[in-house]
Amino acid sequence: MWFFLATVASMCWGVSYILAEHIFKRISVYTTLVIECFLMGFVILIVAIKAGDFKKDLVTLTSSSKLMLTFVLFTTASIIAELAINFSISEKDATLAGFVEISYPFFIALFAYLLFGQEELHPGTAFGGVVVFVGACIIFYFSR
Repeated sequence: MWFFLATVASMCWGVSYILAEHIFKRISVYTTLVIECFLMGFVILIVAIKAGDFKKDLVTLTSSSKLMLTFVLFTTASIIAELAINFSISEKDATLAGFVEISYPFFIALFAYLLFGQEELHPGTAFGGVVVFVGACIIFYFSR
């Protein structure tokens, strides 16, 4: 099921990037993100409340300073990433921004090791990560 969900996410990110490229020709990245986050927050809040997770998770989150710090760092990184990719799309185009951004699995492995000591790199995943990262560098070089 995880593979199916990851594929659905990839497809949805793909369509959202190309739609964002067209939206940014008419309205700013900031306005787009404010409206998107408001609508997304409202919908997900309703789903979380109905699922019964929201209240319990708020208690868990606020009862652990380590978890709260991790959550603040996660949120900060997510905001920076969202702003960075959207401005990248608005300055160049969705296709090139997406192909360069696809190098993020390399950084997942790097930060998993640096932050949590998780060694998730195996020869096959390391090679694949290097290929993707080199591919992103090639795309940058030829798109100038």
